[in-house]
Amino acid sequence: MILYPPHAFDRNEVFIIAVSILSIAVMFTLKRRFPAIVIWYVFLFNYFLGVLVDFTIATPPLDLYDANDWPNYEWFDVILYLFCYPPAAYVVIYLYDRWSLRGMKLLTYLVVCALITTGLEWISDWVGVYHYKGWRLVYSFPVYIAAYWVNIGMLHFLRRQLKHEGRPH
Repeated sequence: MILYPPHAFDRNEVFIIAVSILSIAVMFTLKRRFPAIVIWYVFLFNYFLGVLVDFTIATPPLDLYDANDWPNYEWFDVILYLFCYPPAAYVVIYLYDRWSLRGMKLLTYLVVCALITTGLEWISDWVGVYHYKGWRLVYSFPVYIAAYWVNIGMLHFLRRQLKHEGRPH
């Protein structure tokens, strides 16, 4: 089987659905700031970033954690990768761009965003989304800083490309 259903529809699935709805709702309440191509890139990039990181460190030989009810890929993993990670990254780059953050303000912003995301991961662990087997929550904090930093770099790259092609940003 390629995608497994959950063992039982319980609090980890409810949490993923609630966070997905909340994340998408927050994203749609923001005034449109980027062209559609940038929004698509943010979604695709963060979907694949989440999958790449999780499949690298959460599968053998490292096998540091499992997500949801199965150690294998399940339906709610897809929802997590599509509707939790990308909207969160979108909000992070949206606010970064809106506030024109640089220097220490940018560093402080990245730290605060990583702290919030690490806190959400702690709740995710508590409700059973994650099952750590060697991973520790403290490891996630620098990973989130790096992920958000890479997202900001991607935004700048996309803007340069769009400007080069004569498209507005």
